[in-house]
Amino acid sequence: MDNPPFVHFTLTSKMGRPIPSWSLPAAMCQTGQSLRRDVTRPNVCRACYAQIGPMQFPNTQELLYANWEGYAATPEAWVKEISRLINTELNCVYFWLFSSGDAQSSQMFFDIDEVAARCKNTFFWLPTQEHGFLAEAIAAGLKPRKNLNIRLSRHEVDSTESVAFPGTTESVVVYHNHHTCPAHKNNGKCGACRACWNKKQKLVAYPLKVGDNYWPLETAKRLGLV
Repeated sequence: MDNPPFVHFTLTSKMGRPIPSWSLPAAMCQTGQSLRRDVTRPNVCRACYAQIGPMQFPNTQELLYANWEGYAATPEAWVKEISRLINTELNCVYFWLFSSGDAQSSQMFFDIDEVAARCKNTFFWLPTQEHGFLAEAIAAGLKPRKNLNIRLSRHEVDSTESVAFPGTTESVVVYHNHHTCPAHKNNGKCGACRACWNKKQKLVAYPLKVGDNYWPLETAKRLGLV
């Protein structure tokens, strides 16, 4: 059976067993695009991997925009269909929301939380720069499910300021500071590590990376880190 036109999955192979994700175009990131335009700060979105490489191929972008158009037209149908596919066809233990793109509203966090409620055997990781939308959702009563880890991303490289809300975790990209992500020791592969999904792992620190290059000097210079 073909997937509905608003549910196009991608698979990330660096995590050992490929892990599916549902994503949107990085160009639609509301906070992310604002951070990219601010060249006065070392904002991590200025080195966004989803703005280059395979994510920018025309056929990939077409599917990512189709994901958005379908969700925006029928959020209720999206919740129903993506939940059905995860449970019956993907049958996956781990799922990644937004390997590209980000939440577009506070309501989207509620819709994703409902997907987690319907897919009790799957753990969801949702990294986000949309702190404002999430704050609105939490103020409106959102309490993320046990199997949904919303991990707020700190805006700036090497930031030490916590951005987490109750019931969430956080991440930071580092150049000078200590990192916890082990992928650079494993040829860029996550292997069996699932720290991003683990709610007990309150902070994950990723090394600054561009392509296969960790701690890239030219990018660090562009961001004003050196």
